[in-house]
Amino acid sequence: MGLRNFTKINLGGIIYLKVLELKEQLEQGKKLEDLIQVKPYLSFIEKKIFCEKVVEDCFSVDENGLVICDYFNRKIGVDIGLMMNYASLEFGEHYVLEYDYLVEKGVLDYILTKIPSEEKGFLYEAIYEVTEQKLRMDNSIEALLAKGLNAIVQKLPTAKELEKLIKVAGKQFKDFDPEKLQILGNALQLKN
Repeated sequence: MGLRNFTKINLGGIIYLKVLELKEQLEQGKKLEDLIQVKPYLSFIEKKIFCEKVVEDCFSVDENGLVICDYFNRKIGVDIGLMMNYASLEFGEHYVLEYDYLVEKGVLDYILTKIPSEEKGFLYEAIYEVTEQKLRMDNSIEALLAKGLNAIVQKLPTAKELEKLIKVAGKQFKDFDPEKLQILGNALQLKN
């Protein structure tokens, strides 16, 4: 699992605090309240982008071609997205370890208590609804049939390949005598 689309949505020139810098400052005894300011509101477009990124990152296709939701990716995507977009935290390469540190030290809980419940409720509901809609649509009979038909169509020869096949077959059957086929058919009937 890599840092795929945990994207910070920066529409206002915000300066981000790296998680490692936050950790160092907390270890120096600085107070969390003095280090992090939590925005009370994300614009509608920021919320839309946030939801799309989380949903995009939580899906994969299993061995049977069914779309599945990785709920762990969705959970960490939501939590990291909230911390990045409401508290301007920037995660590094080892984002899972940084996430665990922030949860263990109560930073996530602190941020969640500062985000208005209407904001969180809207985001949680939107992510849930979009996730469920995608699962229903991508795993519907129609979608599965379309995937199967597309796979078959991909295996069909192109017009150029078909033309070449006809030419090769034509050369092979150039000296073909239909009477010999009739004789062969009669011989097989006698044998049975």
